Amino acid sequence: MSTFIIRLLSDPAEEVKGKVRHVPSGEETAFSSASELLSFFQSMSGVGSGLAAGADDAATRTETE
Repeated sequence: MSTFIIRLLSDPAEEVKGKVRHVPSGEETAFSSASELLSFFQSMSGVGSGLAAGADDAATRTETE
C-alpha cells in the first residue's frame, strides 16, 4: 500500500485535473484526466489496474448525462 496526496483543480465544465504526489518518494506530477491519475498510481505502486476502465466509463457516463 502507498500513500498519495491529490489536489483537485476541477471546473465542473472540464474533466478532472490537478496534481498528485507519491508521499514515500516525493514524486509529483500534474494530471488532466482520471486516466492520467490512475496511470501515475500504477507507475508508483502497481495499484489501480482494475480501476482504469471503470474510471473511463464513469467519466463517459458523466459527460453524456
